Amino acid sequence: MFQTIRDLPSLIRRTLSNDAQEVYRAAYNRTWQRLAAGGHDNRQAMTVKSHKAARLAVQNEFTQDAEGDWRHDPVGKHLKRQGKVGNPAETG
Repeated sequence: MFQTIRDLPSLIRRTLSNDAQEVYRAAYNRTWQRLAAGGHDNRQAMTVKSHKAARLAVQNEFTQDAEGDWRHDPVGKHLKRQGKVGNPAETG
């Protein structure tokens, strides 16, 4: 588990904004704790699953721009891009 964002792998620290790093760290730690509480004892598998969950959490809240920088999405913007929600005026 990662106590602070300074404990994250260097690639994550170099490529993600501080806000995205916090999301990554929190998602990684939550997943690790859930797996450990569920009786998983394969640390390598837990690490892989936790990193995957952390990447998905960042992708759900941030968008990578053309320069490769990760920008925080306004709430729901990423869902609209994915076609998961529509304009309430259109549905109603």
